[in-house]
Amino acid sequence: KNTSRGSPNVYWLFGRAGSGKTTIGYSVARRFEFAGDPNDTIILGGNFFCSRQFEESRLSKCIIRTVVHHLALKCRAFADQLSDFNTVNQNVHAQLNHLLIAPWQASKPARCHDPSKSPLHYLIIIDALDEIDGTGGSEFLRELLDVIDKNENRLQGLKFFVTSRPDPNLVRHVDSLKSKQLYRLEEVPPDEAQDDIRSYLTAELPHFAGGEEIEGLVVLTAGLFIYAATVVKMPFTLLDTLYSQILNEAFRDFIPEEKEWKDRCSILHTFLCTAERTSTAVVANLLFTSDYTDVAEKLLSDLHAVLYREDGRVLAYHKSFSDFIFAETRSSNFWCDQAKHHRLLAESCFRSMKDGLRFNIANISSSFMLDVDNPGLAAAVKENIPLVLSYSCRNWSYHLSAAAPTIPDGLHDSISDFLQLRALFWIEAMNLLGLRGLCNPMLRTAYDWVISSEGSVSLAENLSEARSFALYFSGSGASSSTPHLYISALATWPRNLEPCRGWKAHFPRIPGFTGASLGGTLLMTLNVNSLVNAVAVSPNGKQIV
Repeated sequence: KNTSRGSPNVYWLFGRAGSGKTTIGYSVARRFEFAGDPNDTIILGGNFFCSRQFEESRLSKCIIRTVVHHLALKCRAFADQLSDFNTVNQNVHAQLNHLLIAPWQASKPARCHDPSKSPLHYLIIIDALDEIDGTGGSEFLRELLDVIDKNENRLQGLKFFVTSRPDPNLVRHVDSLKSKQLYRLEEVPPDEAQDDIRSYLTAELPHFAGGEEIEGLVVLTAGLFIYAATVVKMPFTLLDTLYSQILNEAFRDFIPEEKEWKDRCSILHTFLCTAERTSTAVVANLLFTSDYTDVAEKLLSDLHAVLYREDGRVLAYHKSFSDFIFAETRSSNFWCDQAKHHRLLAESCFRSMKDGLRFNIANISSSFMLDVDNPGLAAAVKENIPLVLSYSCRNWSYHLSAAAPTIPDGLHDSISDFLQLRALFWIEAMNLLGLRGLCNPMLRTAYDWVISSEGSVSLAENLSEARSFALYFSGSGASSSTPHLYISALATWPRNLEPCRGWKAHFPRIPGFTGASLGGTLLMTLNVNSLVNAVAVSPNGKQIV
């Protein structure tokens, strides 16, 4: 209601899909159209509520001419100055200049003829610009803001209230303008948003007022107003329509079931299925052997209404979007078969580890130093264990446990190949990442999955043996110096079973021990055929005398 000379001309409210922008737009329109306060100096001058449901309301060329018509009905001085109607069907820039700015400027003497009275200000509301076809909504808003910014003095007496979903590029552009005010619904405190939704649900569902049902629904909405509105009206229908429109727009240049479509769907599904939310680069490198990061970035940009980036990670604004994608009857072509996709991600993790893991991956030059005393180790780990390999090492068992078994099952072969040698290198990498304690439960998860998927007994036994070795290493002092995974833990492992037997065979130069025990204190026996009174180790560490 601020009408001072320095007050903003443009108020832009933006937020994620379903956060209540249109509801706020309607509330503001009703407030200034039916104002009963005689001291009000702002009245509703015109409005345009964009919608994909009707052709007239999804075309940007209809916005200005509709608003001008409304404004002419409210302001006679403005109506009297309208004369150039040849621009009605021209572009937005021409309409703004000839149908709005020029007549409005010309009407100033008639509108401000009495200096003793404050002239009326007129509010123009344009809602849901993201509903305009293609990128027309963003282009219209950019054009509108640029014109207003350049003609600030000529538009005194007009204020614009605009709502849309966030467009990252447009946000940066608007921040550079002078007379504007931005409102981000994401910045509304969660408690405040939930209080509003609770009030709405209580009013619409009075039979549940004060009950646990209302509180359960409030938690379920997670601050998303349209979720509450959908529950009140018809479960899922409106929300499904909204999400389908967003996805169809993002995939409009691709044909279902063709490779480009499938690749983008796979990226989308991975955004939602990873064990931890991660970056576009990790998702692209996990799924594809060639660089698809640009494709993942473009998809994230196209889906900015439902997905966003925070601290480099791709996140969904609301769980309802994941629920929609995971429900075949609701999402149709965009459906994610979670069990099938987790199988793909498990295979991708094994491929990543097969390609990336190796002996002494951090290039540690000496075993005579604890990891904590190695000043260059952290940098070496970061350089040699890239993010996608780190993700694969930490989360392959998560995807494996969620994968549906098939007969025959290629994942059994992947696990068997992993156990040949890469599992030992994986334990090394996990130790360097400070996560050796996860090796035991991850291998146990794999063991349980193999049993439940009717894998071979020998594969299950090998997993059990690898798990025992991982527990042996992670609980010993050898884990304080990663090279001692090989020269101490593997060398002193007492059982002659696979896969550890094969691991030892791959490193024939590690020390050989006899009589090592898991349960007692005896570590090794050296037969010297004489009484031993003293023991010394040579300076180079290669001999005991």
